[in-house]
Parts: sequence; C-alpha cells; structure tokens
Amino acid sequence: MSPNPEQRPEQSKSRLDALQKMLYRRDGKIPHVAHDVLTPHHYEVNQEWQKRPDAPPDPLMYSDDGAKRARGSFFWGLLLFSFLFFVAAAGFGAYVFLGGNNTVSTDNLNVSIIGPVAVPAGEPLALTIATDNKNAADLQSVKLIVQYPDGTKSVTSPADDFPRDYQDIGVVKAGGTSRVQSQAILYGPENSIQQVQATVEYQIAGSGATFYKNATYSVTLSSAPVAIRVNSTQETISGEPIDITADISSNSNAVLKNVMVKVDYPFGFTAGTLTPEPAYGNTTWTLGDLAPGSKRTIKISGKIDGQDGDQRVFRFSVGTPSDKDQRQIGTTFLAQSQTIAIQKPFISVALSLDGDASAIHASNPASPIRADVAWANNLTADVTDAKIEVKLIGDLIDRNSITVTGGYFRSVDNTVVWDKTTKPEFADLAAGSNGTVSFSFQTLPVTSSVAGKAPQVGLNAQVSGHRISEQGNVPETITSADSRVVQLNTSASLISRAVYTVGPFTNTGPMPPQADHDTSYTVIWSLTNGFNPITGGKVVATLPTNVTWLGVTSPSSEKISYNQIGGTVTWDVGDIAANAGSSDSVPPREVSFQISYLPSLSDVGSRQTLVGQASFDGTDAYTGSDVSASQGKINTLLTTDPGFVYGQEKVVR
Repeated sequence: MSPNPEQRPEQSKSRLDALQKMLYRRDGKIPHVAHDVLTPHHYEVNQEWQKRPDAPPDPLMYSDDGAKRARGSFFWGLLLFSFLFFVAAAGFGAYVFLGGNNTVSTDNLNVSIIGPVAVPAGEPLALTIATDNKNAADLQSVKLIVQYPDGTKSVTSPADDFPRDYQDIGVVKAGGTSRVQSQAILYGPENSIQQVQATVEYQIAGSGATFYKNATYSVTLSSAPVAIRVNSTQETISGEPIDITADISSNSNAVLKNVMVKVDYPFGFTAGTLTPEPAYGNTTWTLGDLAPGSKRTIKISGKIDGQDGDQRVFRFSVGTPSDKDQRQIGTTFLAQSQTIAIQKPFISVALSLDGDASAIHASNPASPIRADVAWANNLTADVTDAKIEVKLIGDLIDRNSITVTGGYFRSVDNTVVWDKTTKPEFADLAAGSNGTVSFSFQTLPVTSSVAGKAPQVGLNAQVSGHRISEQGNVPETITSADSRVVQLNTSASLISRAVYTVGPFTNTGPMPPQADHDTSYTVIWSLTNGFNPITGGKVVATLPTNVTWLGVTSPSSEKISYNQIGGTVTWDVGDIAANAGSSDSVPPREVSFQISYLPSLSDVGSRQTLVGQASFDGTDAYTGSDVSASQGKINTLLTTDPGFVYGQEKVVR
C-alpha cells in the first residue's frame, strides 16, 4: 500500500490508532485489510558521463575551430619530450666525466710524498709533498694535511707533540704543480716502519663542494734515539739476592724530553732496593730530559723464586709518557729483554714455622713456635764443614724460651747453630744427602704496636759448606739462605652484663622479678682490643623466649639489630681501634639495649637467664688472622649493678 502524499498528519495518526486496536483485540482475531498493489517502473540509466549542454568545449580535446583532437596526444608528447631531454643530459654528462674534461676528477690529480727511505729516530725528517694538477681547471682553496704517527714531535719545539701539519697552498693552476715542505721528528723502536699520510683538499670555481686526494709514505727508523744496556748475572739461585743495572744513554743530536723507563718484572720476582726511587709504583721511572750523549742509570735489587731450570725475563721499555696517562709510555723508543735462568742451589736450606713455609707467619704473643730447617746437598760431590745458623731478630724474642735439638743457642748474637761439633755428620755431607734440624721459641707479651705495622720478629737461616772447585781443584765456600717473619696477632675481650638501677635507660617492674609480671633490664656489651686494629667486628647473642626486645639502644651511632625469628641480637661493630679500652683517651667500644623479662610460676625460687652466650668475631687488620672472644650467659644475678641486693636474683610469687 502506497502512502498518499497529500494525507494530513491527523489522518495518518487516526489510521495508526485503528491499526493498534486491531492488533490488540481481546478475541485475537485480526480483520482482513485490503492493500494497494505495487506497480514496477523502468528507468533508463546512461553508461557514460553526459556533458551539460551549456558546458564550454575541452581545450585538450578540441581545437580552436571545434575539431576533435586525438585523445591523450598532449600527454604523450610531454612524456616523449622529457625522455629525450633526460637521454641528452645523461649523454652529455657521460661525455664530460668519461671523456677526461671533468675539472673535479681526482684521477687528474697526483699527490706524491718524496723523502728518505730511512731516518734515525729522534732526527728531523724532511718531506716534499708534490701536487700535480692535470685538470682543465684551476684548483681553488687548496689545503695540505700531513698526518704523522703517534709520538711525533715538532722540529721547532721538540717537547711538543706534532700529530699533523696543516698548510694552506691556495691555488694550483690547471696543468701546474705545487711543492710543499714538511718536517717532523719521528720516534719509535729501531727498524720499525712508520706511516705518513698526506691529504690534499681543494675546491673548484663555481662549486661549494670540497674534494680530496690521499697519498701514503713509509719510512724506516734506522736507529733508536736512545740505547739501553742491561747488566746482570745470567744465572741465579731461587731466593738468592740479585742485582740488575740498566744504563740508558742518548743517541740523538737533540734533547730528548720527558724520557720514561718502565720495567715488567717476571713472575716470582720480589723487588727490594730501587735506585733512584721510581716515580710510579716500583716499575716506572721518569728520567727527565736527556741531552745528547748523556746517560742515566737504574739499579734494581731483589730476589727471584722459582724451580730449577726456570727462566725469568725482565722487559725494559724506554719512551715518552702517554698524553692520556702519564704513568704509561705513549711512544716507545726502545725495548730490551734480559733473561735470567734459575738453578738449584748447590746446598739448599728451607725454613718453616709451625709447619708453615709462608714468608709471613702469624702467631699469638707468648705462644710457643716450632721452627724446622730442612737442608739438602744438591751437588754430585760431598760438602765438608757444613754449618746451619738461624739468627733471631727483634726485641720480642723470649731468649729464655729457646730450646734446640742437636745444636746450641749462641746468646751473644741470638743465633741458633748446628755444626760438626754438635752434629758429626755435618763434617762431610754426602752428595744428594738431606735432613732437618729443629728448635722452638716464643715471644714476649705485647703491649702496643708500631703504627701501621704488627709487632713482629724475624728469622734468617743460612747453610754453608766447602766443596772442591771443578775448575782449578781449589776449595770454595758455598752458601744458601732463607728467611721468615713472625707477625703477632692482636686479641679482643668481650664483657656482657645486665643492670637495673643504673645505665642509660630507666627500668621498671618488680625487683626481685615476680611471676607473671614484666621487669625491664639494661644489657651492656663492652669490647676491648689489643695492639692491632680489628676490622669486620660483630657480636651475636640470643634472647630466651620469655625475654622481649624493647627496641631501645644507646648510643644511636652503634648498629645493633634484633631478628624476631630466632631471637638473635646482632651488634655490627665494624672497625675497632688498636688498644681500645686501654686508657681514657682510647675508650672501649660499648653499646646498651633494653629488654623485658616475664617470669612464670615455674621460675619461682631460681635465677633465670636474660641473654644467651655472646660471641665476637673479627679480623686482625695487619696479620689477616681471625680474632674471636666470647662471654657466657647473663642471668638475673646483677653483680655489676651497685643498687642490686643479693637475693633479688630469684623469682618470687
């Protein structure tokens, strides 16, 4: 049914109301309604866009006289013109670039470096840099940059680094040549090959682009600017003193500035006396300026430890300091090695203390120390009149404690001696024979230490004898030595106590403690120390289950904590000064904390534990040995409280 377009809104509304009443009839019957019949209509639709009758003609499609143009001819013409222009431009460019007429072609520019094939290090190097312009145009704003190797110095100011040389050439005419001189002083190891690079930068007229051309030159340093001569023994015995002398002299005709010497020591070498004193550590010397022909001398004393047949190599390097790190050599003039072979001693001696063969042995003051001296004849021939001597060095030796087996103590110089008078076999030690002699001693009690050093005593052992020389059949004396140092450990003391009437806190609760009532106490821990500082100190104790941590501590600077799981109290002491607690000026380390005790009826009539055993652990800052101390449990018997009355330690009802 088609709606009537002329129907008024009132009529449409009445018809809708009537339709609604029919749909909601109570009897459910819907009356038949007649509908209008819809009639199909056909419409014509054009398949192409139609031009409006009043639209002007398209100038791309029609000529001025109204004739229709061929479709797309204008666009095809424009495309063809663009393509022909591109081909012509490309052809012209190829002709210019490939035909050799390009004014910016680096192929038409030759840069060459002319100089000697070898030069002594430290002597001026003179170079000529030639720039040949074979282009059809002038080169504008031409600059030369000569890049020298690291460590190069200026000819006019030999103390200054000269890493590169900048020169402004200006204009190089078409077909012309420019020749520029550059001078520098090269340094490096003898026979090393040094590389120099020259770069020519230029522009051309009418262009802002910058072009460049490189050239490389190699020169050999025929000699080093310095000479070094190392003198030492070619062989040594493990542990025996050795001396090494290094003479550094100038080969240069100019003053060598800031000369530095660095020595790499081999494994097992221990440096002793060094002359002059090194500038950095014990390996690096600064010799200052070396004038032509001048010389400096370095003397190194020490000892090498190793096995028979080992070889140890000392490496000496001479040069100038690095700009980045003045402690390192930046430019090396010369490097030389010195090899020293280690041989087994003809007759050896080895000293151990309490079974410890370390160079430094830690021991407690006034404790007995056992010393064993092992000896061996490593020759294939006998050694006669053998003697072993051990000299005890230091004021802390308890001379009355020395006991010798098979020898004697020579008190006039504190030396323990074994010879053929006390050991007849020492009259003739057979080839390959060995053995051990022993003695014991102890130190005196110690009250204080030298600042920065633990109290100590020294032991120097030496074995000597005679053999028949392999050359000349003449007797010769052979010796070997060993030494040890005994460093004495400090000791600490821990005092743990509880108080009620005194201390930094006010305590409350019944006294004596009463069952089912809380009583608070103050716990005080005190630490004293001996003659060496202690590091990493810590005190730990545990509270019983009927004791509560109240979280009050003094002083606030001390680090003390409580772990509820396990009931552990920890005092992180840290460092403890030497002699802490020995005087008012150096008081003991002390901390206080408050606890609360709740007794039960089962505790009545007895004293009860307030804090479990306290343990201290730390490390001797000088000897590295562990230091420990402990204090037993604290109970309700407050013997250090001046207000405490005996009998108050027992729990009452």
